[in-house]
Amino acid sequence: MAKALSFFFLFLSVSVPYRHISFQVNLKNVLDGLLYQENLYEVGKNKRVAIGFGSCWDSVTDGVEFLKQAHLVPPQTPCHYDIISTSEDLSEVFAFFFQNGAAAERFTDNKDLFDNLKNIANTMNTTRWTIGGNAPIIAQRLAQEGWDVLLAAKMNKETADMLHSSIKLVSESTNEVEEDVHLILEYDLGARW
Repeated sequence: MAKALSFFFLFLSVSVPYRHISFQVNLKNVLDGLLYQENLYEVGKNKRVAIGFGSCWDSVTDGVEFLKQAHLVPPQTPCHYDIISTSEDLSEVFAFFFQNGAAAERFTDNKDLFDNLKNIANTMNTTRWTIGGNAPIIAQRLAQEGWDVLLAAKMNKETADMLHSSIKLVSESTNEVEEDVHLILEYDLGARW
């Protein structure tokens, strides 16, 4: 009897067609549900909050195309490093996480390499630049909700001008601030490199 049930479930799993469920549809349903729940509860007006610290610019681009533009090829052996010092390190670390469909965040200690990578991102027409860092993102959201927000983050004048008009900075913004940049290399499910 156990063999018959095993065979039945094996037959069922092979014979029933795979149903492709769209991630975008599911994501939209989740977001709609969260917005519905959010609208059930009214938060009083004239709320104030202070938020800080970490502000940066996020450069979001297609990771596979980015590496092609950087003339990096898949390595023989993907490797994991905590710090990226060379182009080869980047190639090996990207391959390591890419093969597992995982996300990672790594520091680059080679300023020349990083500046070159930023320049590559700047030349790609698929790159999106957004204000990043937890504090500014949370500040933006709360300001959109009508909160008075005090933000403690170092940022240059150009970045500060992009914030919601009701956000107040603790320190004066200046163009002398060199902001952090995060290069975010995305890839789609099933992407090949």
